[in-house]
Amino acid sequence: MVIKMFLKDEILKYRTKANSIVFWCPGIEENNEVTILLNDFLLDISKERKVFFHGYRLPHKDDREIIDPAVILAKAEILLDPFNTFFHLSDARIKINHFDCACEATIYYFDNKVEWSDFLATSVIHKPIKLIEKGILSAHFTSNDHGADFWFERNKTYEKKVLQLFENMRNLGYEIKRSFHLSFPDNNR
Repeated sequence: MVIKMFLKDEILKYRTKANSIVFWCPGIEENNEVTILLNDFLLDISKERKVFFHGYRLPHKDDREIIDPAVILAKAEILLDPFNTFFHLSDARIKINHFDCACEATIYYFDNKVEWSDFLATSVIHKPIKLIEKGILSAHFTSNDHGADFWFERNKTYEKKVLQLFENMRNLGYEIKRSFHLSFPDNNR
C-alpha cells in the first residue's frame, strides 16, 4: 500500500480575467529545476520596476537566505509590530526555495513612480488586485504558510511570459489546470 498524503502535488492552477492573471502552485521543496525556473521568472519581470519585499516573521539571520544581499537598497521594520520586515530591492534576485523561513513573504512589482516611503506608508497591502487594476502595481508573488504554496497575480501585460512559464513547468512534469474558481486566500479581494 502506497500512502501519498505527504507528497506535494505538482499542479499549477491559473485563472485569467479581463485585466489580470493569477496562478497558484504548491511549495517546491527541493526541486532545483523548478526553483531556478521560478527565480529566473521573478527576476525577469522585475526589470524596469520598483521591487519591494515584505516578510512576516522573517528571522533576521535568514533574510540573506531569501534575498541576495547585493540587491538590498533599504530595509525597514515597524517598531510597534516587529514581525513585519520590508526591503527595497534593486531587482528580484531571490531564492524561493528558502521562503519557508518566513510565515509569509511577498514580492511587489510597482510602477517606477511609486516611492519607497509611499510603500512603507501602506504597511501591508490588503487588496493588491485593486492596485493592479489601477496600473500602479504590476504584479505580486506571495508565499503562504512557510512556503507551502505560492500565489502570483499580475496585470495582463506579461501574459506571454506567464504562459511561457506554464509551458516550461509543464515540461518539468507539472500539470497545468485552468480554474474558474481560483481565488487568492485573502477573502477581502
